[in-house]
Amino acid sequence: MQFNILCVLTLLVAFVASAAVPEVAPDVTSTHGSM
Repeated sequence: MQFNILCVLTLLVAFVASAAVPEVAPDVTSTHGSM
C-alpha cells in the first residue's frame, strides 16, 4: 500500500511542478516548447 501512495504522491508532485515551473522559470518552457 505504501508503494501506491508513493506513486500517487510522485505523480501529484510532478503535475504541480510542471504547472509551477512556467511561472517561475520561463526559460525552461522556451527550451521545451510544449506549452
